[in-house]
Amino acid sequence: MVFQGFAMRDILRIQVIIATALFAMNSCSTTYADIVTKSLSFSNQTLTEFQFIPWLVEGSLESDARLLTVSVNATLLATALNDTFANDLTIYVDRLPLFGSGGRLQVGGTSNLQAANRLAWANGANQTAGTTVIDSKDVSSFNISIADAQVWYGNGFGGTGNSGTFTGTVSLTYFTAVPEPASIALVCIGIACLAVRLRSRKIQIA
Repeated sequence: MVFQGFAMRDILRIQVIIATALFAMNSCSTTYADIVTKSLSFSNQTLTEFQFIPWLVEGSLESDARLLTVSVNATLLATALNDTFANDLTIYVDRLPLFGSGGRLQVGGTSNLQAANRLAWANGANQTAGTTVIDSKDVSSFNISIADAQVWYGNGFGGTGNSGTFTGTVSLTYFTAVPEPASIALVCIGIACLAVRLRSRKIQIA
């Protein structure tokens, strides 16, 4: 007798196992995340009071992107009216229009832009040319979604007629959830082992 393949009951068993595994994978929380870094460098960038420049536009990131850290490494080259400090270089997260709803996050800046979450850089509180602002902030506890928001950088001081000229880099990291690879591999191995076992048993019967 020649082996003709699986019996119908064996095929049904495999289908049930696959359906159960897929349901479990979709129901359980994801335990693996892909961490992404975005950086922007600029040179001799002059920013007047409350001037903000779009960095990451709304809809340009993954649909489940959530902010982890924001960082700055910049030097104040010059300032008008001696009002803009190095730590007025600001990262701001908001939906359009800018400042229309208070925003989700403000890091840096002397003026309060009414964001839901606000942090200050740890250094750079000086208007002298050559002052640096170098810091990184963990904002993961705020649970901020940036998938449907816009990320800006600019001058967070609103004094009339002031400006600051900067050279440096602003950065952020965010995570996106992805299927946990170890769990997927275990499910596939389990299904493959079951198929081999059923096939071997069928051959022995034949």
